Amino acid sequence: MARTVNADMVGSYVLRQRLGVGGMAEVFLATAPDGRNVAIKRVLPALAVDEEFRAMFWDEACIMAELNHANIVRLFDYGQTKDTLYLALEYVDGPSVARYLRKAARDKLAPKPSAAVSIIVQLLAGLGYVHAAVNRDGDPLNIVHRDVSPGNLLLSQLGQAKLGDFGIVRSEFLARRTQPGELKGKMGYMSPEQAEGFKVDRRSDLFSAGIILAELLTLRPLFLGKSEFDTLTRTVRSDLSTWHRFNHSVPPPLREVTEKALRRDVNERYQSADEMMRALREAAEESGVPIGRDEVAKELGRTGLLAHPELGSGERPRVVLGPSVAPRSRSSAPPSERDQRWVPPESFRRGRSVWRAEYHEASLPLHLFSALSRVTNGGVELKQDDRSLYLEIHEGRIIAAHDSSSPYQLGRLLIEENVMSKGELDTVLMASRTTGQRLGQSLASADRLREGVLGRVLSRQFRLRLSAWMKTMDGRISALSHDGHARDISLDPPESIAQVVEALREIWSTENMEARLQPVLESICLPAGSVENAEAYGFSPGEWRALRTVLPDGALEGKSIGRALSIIVEERLARKREAQFAILIGLSAGLIQAPGFAER
Repeated sequence: MARTVNADMVGSYVLRQRLGVGGMAEVFLATAPDGRNVAIKRVLPALAVDEEFRAMFWDEACIMAELNHANIVRLFDYGQTKDTLYLALEYVDGPSVARYLRKAARDKLAPKPSAAVSIIVQLLAGLGYVHAAVNRDGDPLNIVHRDVSPGNLLLSQLGQAKLGDFGIVRSEFLARRTQPGELKGKMGYMSPEQAEGFKVDRRSDLFSAGIILAELLTLRPLFLGKSEFDTLTRTVRSDLSTWHRFNHSVPPPLREVTEKALRRDVNERYQSADEMMRALREAAEESGVPIGRDEVAKELGRTGLLAHPELGSGERPRVVLGPSVAPRSRSSAPPSERDQRWVPPESFRRGRSVWRAEYHEASLPLHLFSALSRVTNGGVELKQDDRSLYLEIHEGRIIAAHDSSSPYQLGRLLIEENVMSKGELDTVLMASRTTGQRLGQSLASADRLREGVLGRVLSRQFRLRLSAWMKTMDGRISALSHDGHARDISLDPPESIAQVVEALREIWSTENMEARLQPVLESICLPAGSVENAEAYGFSPGEWRALRTVLPDGALEGKSIGRALSIIVEERLARKREAQFAILIGLSAGLIQAPGFAER
């Protein structure tokens, strides 16, 4: 259980809560100097003075500093302060796979193949990157993780799986610290050759990935025996009796992939992470099992692990603008829109946060789509320092957008578009002060404007305010539901998604889209799930043709983003701007994935 830490610091990081402690280190939720959440891994004092352990600790830091992948926990900083060694790591706002397995087994929930496969596909993407990693001079690192286990595989609330803990990694880049015959790894998750103390290579990590896959598909520990010796014996023999006893509900194609990954002979296993990932994806498709981060997020929601307890449930008032009632003013001063400060109504104060995340400029669209997909009635709040943008949502549609800094006021837009004169606006503002209504509410109730005209101006206000936020830097975003329950994200997307797509089509310039896509042009486009209703996302016909080529069964599935864009334009399936926009929306909405997208 997490505990609060008072006024404790490591380096320049403020420790807030201890998330866990093991035999070598303790992990804290901490605040970095720039205000973002990080995880601080602090070595226990007794080990911090041990020279061999210190060397192993610096090995971990050196390796992680070279790695940057969406499915690997990132290292931001490392150092020594007083007698403490520490790593500042990416904070993953969800449970480990170990915690998920314990919770699902304890609650006797039926295994979900879609979540299992989605987790392992992401793990294999991370392992493929790690195994092929090179240092800054281009020299192969030849990394073998050696500790691929459920406790080291973390899940974000967006359903992203990230591999961490490179403390016992083997690499030719490092001095050999493991003596022949020395056993390093987690009991029950080692390969047979690792359990026997023999030399290991990347195929050992793939065996460990196969163990986790088997346990996710059955919710049963694969090699656990009555004692450590019994567990080691079952591992060395690759004893699959537990698997065969509980795998009857697993689709046959997935059984075949799992069993090949768990072959005792390394030459009979998959020879690379990419090979195993392709086989797993094909087996899932043959079995009708959907794959994607949303499948993982749904499973976390089903098991009650979606909300992260360390961050709290979020009882603060948030979200909304538009038809809310402002307090009546007793002042006789001339009215203005600035007098109508937005006040969240009582119904929103009683709402509960069902999802939250931290964003930076590149990741804001991705997090915004994820937040909107979870709310039917409630809203979404974006925060940066003391500024807030509130999107009020009713029956899945954004009905208003309020920026606490008050740019693009409705009255000024009405005058700019010659909808009202200054005198008419002052009259309406005076009436709204008398009734306690906001400007838009007063205009609608007084029937001063046709609904279509008011809607058009409100839509422009939303686009302008959203555009200003798309240029922001770091902040937080959260989704709020009136009844406290997240919407089922497996359903067709709410209309709010199409509204944002329409706004982004106007907001994003060609130069802006090229800058957002530049980091992933060489990344392989990984389809995350099928899409049957293009209209629900607001795609134009050309945009839909472009996106469909990289979805499951698309002609360009498995191509790099850059290559796919070139082919789409060369074959005139869509114009360049349509293709760029479609791929960006697909990535932001989680319809497709590409390693490195929306990272700093």
